[in-house]
Amino acid sequence: KFKIMKIKKLILSILIASVNSLVLASFNDVNAQNSKSLIKSIAGGQIDWTNKVVIVKGQGAPPSTGGLPQKRLKARLAARTDAYRNLAEIVNGVQVTSETLVKNFVTVSDVTKLRVDAVVKGARQYGEEKYLSDGSVEVSLALSLFGNGSVASALELGNYIKDKETIESMLPDTRIASLNDFAIPEKKPVKISLEDSGNITGLIVDASGLGVEPAMSPFIVGGGKIVYAGGKIDVDPEKIVKYGVNDYTDDLDAAKKDVNRVGTSPLIIEAKGATGKPNRTNILLDEMTLKTIIEANEKHKFLNNLNVVIVI
Repeated sequence: KFKIMKIKKLILSILIASVNSLVLASFNDVNAQNSKSLIKSIAGGQIDWTNKVVIVKGQGAPPSTGGLPQKRLKARLAARTDAYRNLAEIVNGVQVTSETLVKNFVTVSDVTKLRVDAVVKGARQYGEEKYLSDGSVEVSLALSLFGNGSVASALELGNYIKDKETIESMLPDTRIASLNDFAIPEKKPVKISLEDSGNITGLIVDASGLGVEPAMSPFIVGGGKIVYAGGKIDVDPEKIVKYGVNDYTDDLDAAKKDVNRVGTSPLIIEAKGATGKPNRTNILLDEMTLKTIIEANEKHKFLNNLNVVIVI
């Protein structure tokens, strides 16, 4: 019996190690493709906007009494508790739109709060725990912003973006904005380029240098209307939850290489400015560029398929 139990424990440890390795490898593979990640560091963790994941650390100190195995176990449990606490705090501070955070959704809806709590508790361990020289243990957790069991699914983000009230709440910012509401560099030329005019597979918006802040749901606006997401573009809400409305990067060349998102022949445009209150998460375009995008999308449907990368 002792041998059988020992073998079972060995198999279980191998399975756990394999799962953790797969989780770690999946994030490392993405990081390899996006060498420059947009990371917002916060006490206890970080939001990686390029790879759409929240990663946090938790630490636990061992108790003063007990044997070494017991001390390690209790330190590990304390570390996981600390990590979950940090994760809940960071997730509540994730920017959803220019004027809303996750905590705004949680505050107004008990159902949403329960869903957010559930996805936080379902966060995956990121790598193996670290046993430090002082006896304490460090544990990392990872939670996806989009996909199954993600923050977006807990918020039902797709339905929120498509909701009429959400769109209407954004419109005044595009209709009556003054120059003080926009981050527009002087004499910034707006450029449009397309290598293959026969087939447009996606859209790259170069908004670098405009002070754009990443969010789960940025809007492309201009001419008194929202072009994307929301507005007249028919986007599947489930796709928004699964993939997010766009990818982020801080490098134009990296955006061009993101063929999984924008394909091999993306339309590349330069944004006119950044807008949004209190956070500038939205992209402002001039009317000529808007017209070009809308006309191209009517034929190629790249907006409908969420084939968008924003460079900030």
